Amino acid sequence: MRQQVALTLQDLLPVQASDQVCEKFGVHADLGAVHGLYNDEDLIFFANTGVMSRPVTKKNYNLLTQTQLFAHNHMQREAKRVDPYDTNSGTGVLGRVADVLTKNGNNVGSFSVDRYSIALIGKPGISDAPMIVNRNGVPDKYLDDISDYIPNLHKETTADSGYFGETWSASLIEGLSTNDVLSAELKNVEVGTAFPNSYLARQLETVARLIATRESRGVDTDVFYVETGGKCWVKCVDSIIHQKFSSLTLFFLVGFDTHSNVEENLSARFIGVNEGIEAFAAELKRLRVWNNVTTIQTSDFARTLNPNGGDGTGKFCMLTIIHSAAKHNICLYDPFCCFPTTIRPRVGR
Repeated sequence: MRQQVALTLQDLLPVQASDQVCEKFGVHADLGAVHGLYNDEDLIFFANTGVMSRPVTKKNYNLLTQTQLFAHNHMQREAKRVDPYDTNSGTGVLGRVADVLTKNGNNVGSFSVDRYSIALIGKPGISDAPMIVNRNGVPDKYLDDISDYIPNLHKETTADSGYFGETWSASLIEGLSTNDVLSAELKNVEVGTAFPNSYLARQLETVARLIATRESRGVDTDVFYVETGGKCWVKCVDSIIHQKFSSLTLFFLVGFDTHSNVEENLSARFIGVNEGIEAFAAELKRLRVWNNVTTIQTSDFARTLNPNGGDGTGKFCMLTIIHSAAKHNICLYDPFCCFPTTIRPRVGR
């Protein structure tokens, strides 16, 4: 079925699973850290998942499904929003999580690395707005000789001043102040783990550094959004009973759309992902917050079983990975995990 894109048993790291059609599965050889976390019962796979707004069949899915299932932009947006019926318009899944935690009395920090993300947006007026940092920490600001004039230009004026102007000025002053405070905090953070220089690893290093500042920031919960290669990881920190601090991260992976030369392209991307996860886990354990952190990795598409004409694969359903120190009795969930060797299923692409 997999034909020229199949991996041999020698190219896989074996894992065991219970309560599945298969007892043995394989993890790509370039994902050694992921394999190790699974064997430590710190990681769980959700295979063959995706955006489903209601039960459908092959005949009616196109008519009954709310989301455009074969469009990268729609699938990515829905993975970040998790709101197919648009009942919470303009919000993301992590933003709504932060709203609930804030209502329950938690102090929540919200960060996106290198980009704005709808995933972190909650309902107006409940949680603090998310902050955007870059992979090196807090961006430098270049105000040159106008910094002394900014407070006077944007200070409170009169009672009948324009509402939009006052709001813009207040946001600017607050943003500059937050930038200064957070930059000063991060300068005092020393990372004890050597992070690789890959794009994902640099982002995860920034997340680890921000977690290290949690006490000085006065938070008991943080949520983070990280994206790499066209897919994303999100990490979110949230308070849980009997824990002083906890973390939840959403990680979205993009750029794994391997329509050609899948073996070489996938290997190169997996190496970067694996190095980032390995360093991130090591640093969180060093900080003694590993038990308080949950990281969710998802993507807009997984790949088809059989290849196309260019030694690549097409779009299929999602694969979601969750890793945390919470132990799992069943570490892989997959309704279509494997087929009996005596049957050649006609599933097409």
